[in-house]
Amino acid sequence: IGFRDRLWKLRRCQSVRRLRGAVGPVKRLCTRRLEGRVLPAEWCLLAGVFLSLALAFIACRQQFDWARELAEIPARGLALGLVAAGLAFLAVLPLVRATLPADADLQRRILGLVVAVGVLLRLLMWPVEPALEDDQQRYLWEGALVAHGLSPYAIAPNDAKSADRDIPLGQLAEHAGAVLDRVNHPHLKTIYPPVAQAAFVLAYAIEPFSLTAWRVVLLAAEAATLLLLLALLRDGGQAPIWVALYWWNPIPIKEIANSGHMEGVLTPLVLAAVLLGVRRRPVAAMGALGLAVGVKIWPLLLAPLLLRPWFDRPRVLVAAPAMLGGLMMLWAVPVVLGGLDQRSGFVAYSRDWQAVSALLPALRSLVRGVLDPLGFAPATAGLVTRAGLAGVAALGALALAWRATGEPIDLLRRAALITLVLVLVSPAQFPWYMLWTIAFLPFAPRAGVMLMAVLLPLYYVSFYLSAIDAYAVFRDRVVWLIWLPIWTALAVEAVTGRRAVERQPG
Repeated sequence: IGFRDRLWKLRRCQSVRRLRGAVGPVKRLCTRRLEGRVLPAEWCLLAGVFLSLALAFIACRQQFDWARELAEIPARGLALGLVAAGLAFLAVLPLVRATLPADADLQRRILGLVVAVGVLLRLLMWPVEPALEDDQQRYLWEGALVAHGLSPYAIAPNDAKSADRDIPLGQLAEHAGAVLDRVNHPHLKTIYPPVAQAAFVLAYAIEPFSLTAWRVVLLAAEAATLLLLLALLRDGGQAPIWVALYWWNPIPIKEIANSGHMEGVLTPLVLAAVLLGVRRRPVAAMGALGLAVGVKIWPLLLAPLLLRPWFDRPRVLVAAPAMLGGLMMLWAVPVVLGGLDQRSGFVAYSRDWQAVSALLPALRSLVRGVLDPLGFAPATAGLVTRAGLAGVAALGALALAWRATGEPIDLLRRAALITLVLVLVSPAQFPWYMLWTIAFLPFAPRAGVMLMAVLLPLYYVSFYLSAIDAYAVFRDRVVWLIWLPIWTALAVEAVTGRRAVERQPG
């Protein structure tokens, strides 16, 4: 009897094992089919939300016409719509994480959806005039200026307006028409370095004084950004679906595709420099970084990080910085020849530029409270505050570079931190400046950076408040509503992340 009992138990165990062996594949198949239905449906639902908001934006396009008075333009409605898009964008991160366990084929299909919808969203922005933005007018004007052999570093828009119509400058001004009349800060010469000017010239070569031509240049640059992000994700060992954190982010869609800000040209050059650094090509990396500095100066902060793996290679430490330094000297020549006087955009920016910042005015007030009793001039507090914030950005970049391990994902995350520190201490914190750090969001998805898509659109409320002579409300209150939640989220992440590391064994 005991033998029969043991034999029956053995056969029962074998049956159970066979049943489990049969159930396992069925369960996995059902789960795969469930994921195959649910995940694309969720992605499609979110895409539908973004497309609906874009179509609503297009439906209101007549209300953003340049000829309308500022009080008539629905600045609050624009801010509300962009905040709604930012709230929808917060769903991208959990969707990406839910997609990571899916099979490769499903991930490829979802990536295709992400890319296609991102392109469509950018194209849908084209029929709408840049909403409450006019920087593109200077781009179009300066592209024409350079294309005709004239220097935007020596000629301010007002100089062209008052020029005799018998000389080339006056004739160009007459041909520019409304574009020249709409250039902001017309008393200032350009602030854009030569590589940025080359992009403006390219748009002029496609079609003179054409916003569509400039948007074609930006769309090509955005395509390069997408490809570079995918390459960096692959080299960093990350799934390509993480690119959705940039490609579906409302800030680049609004600020590049619609507003036409030249950060779209800057981003692929910065990413190209980082990619070359990841692939251990230091001289080429410094060349790409030099081109990026030729669009805006701040990418110089990434140089120590990209050079850190080569500190024990003297030849590299000579050749790579020489490449960067040579390009920077080349870019400086036309700027210096044009004159660094009070009309220079570079001088004005370094001395006076401030926008959407809560930190700078607060620090400046503290510094003024210290310096005024000592007899310093009132302007000294502003200069000291700006210099201190610049020092924080520089020292932060050096500290992050020094502790780098050389691993691709470590380099990418440190680059994200450097750009994040930069935008947090920048005197001007326009929504399009956030693109400096949003470009690295796929490698370091921080809640504080995600929140920027929700809160930075409140910047557009400033236009409504300006129209009713209440800009002080924005300057003294709304900026804190924007930045306090972002600072809080970043601080919480920093503390909880450190505690999680400390709890790890060993």
